[in-house]
Amino acid sequence: MPRNDERLIAALLNHTTVRAACEALGIGETQAYSRLRDPAFRAKYERARRELLEQSTSALQGRISAAIDTMGEIMADPETPAQTRLNAATAIIGNALKLNEQTDVLSRLEALERLQ
Repeated sequence: MPRNDERLIAALLNHTTVRAACEALGIGETQAYSRLRDPAFRAKYERARRELLEQSTSALQGRISAAIDTMGEIMADPETPAQTRLNAATAIIGNALKLNEQTDVLSRLEALERLQ
């Protein structure tokens, strides 16, 4: 991959907008959008974006147990203000429901994919 492509992909991944990425590189937005219209460049960018997302997801998954333990401790601590305990309980229940829903959707999707 050409060095300029590597720099542009890194900037796009590290900034929230194309404009901010271009400003960081000192290039015009037109140049960045032109590269993003190129199918080969777009594929490289999407691959890098997916890899970054997978790495971030793995890092978060490694911290889930500690986060759950922390919320459980806060919820169970009688010295913690009632509103804070309620917030922890609400977070635990809400996240458990979301996880259950996502697991159900994934199971259904896998079943549909097996049928094809």
